[in-house]
Amino acid sequence: MNLLQQVDQHLVQIDTWLIYIIRYIFIDIPKPSIVRKLIAFFYGNYIPVSIASQLYIACNYKYNLHITECICDLYSL
Repeated sequence: MNLLQQVDQHLVQIDTWLIYIIRYIFIDIPKPSIVRKLIAFFYGNYIPVSIASQLYIACNYKYNLHITECICDLYSL
């Protein structure tokens, strides 16, 4: 099962996601303010941290290791 299918089990289909969430995942440079909003979306929809971080790594070529730490920290808060 691919990552989008795993996320899809927790959420409605990806084509119904808000456009800014899709933009945050695929296009925007991962800076702290964007990561906070994206993680709030994932956390609020009960997406496990491991799936959320893997999806973000796979979809955003601008991703860096610092963001993984940020994601885990935000989930633990």
